[in-house]
Amino acid sequence: MQDKLKKIINSKAMPFIILFLAMLCVNIFKSVSYGDDTWFAGITTGKVTPEVTNMVEYMNWRYKTWSSRLIIEFFLIIFAKNFVVLWKILDSRYICSFSLFNI
Repeated sequence: MQDKLKKIINSKAMPFIILFLAMLCVNIFKSVSYGDDTWFAGITTGKVTPEVTNMVEYMNWRYKTWSSRLIIEFFLIIFAKNFVVLWKILDSRYICSFSLFNI
C-alpha cells in the first residue's frame, strides 16, 4: 500500500491531482447565486418569464424570441437545475485536462 502511495506521489500526474482537488474545492464551496446559472435554473418555474412553466414552452419561446442554441440550452437547464454537483466535478476535470494539454 505504501509503495503505491509513494508511486502516486512521485508520479508526473501529481501536480494535476493537486490541481483537480484544488479546483474541486473551489467549485464545491462556491455558491451559485447570480448570472446565467440561476437564470437557467429558474426557467421552468415561471420566475424568469410568466408564460414559460415547462421545458417545451421554454424551447418554443426561446426559438421564437432569441436563440437557435436549443440543444445547448436544453442541457444547460437540466444541469443548472438538477446536476450542479456533477457540473462542478466535470468543470474541475476540464480545467485539469486543459492544463495537461498546455504544458
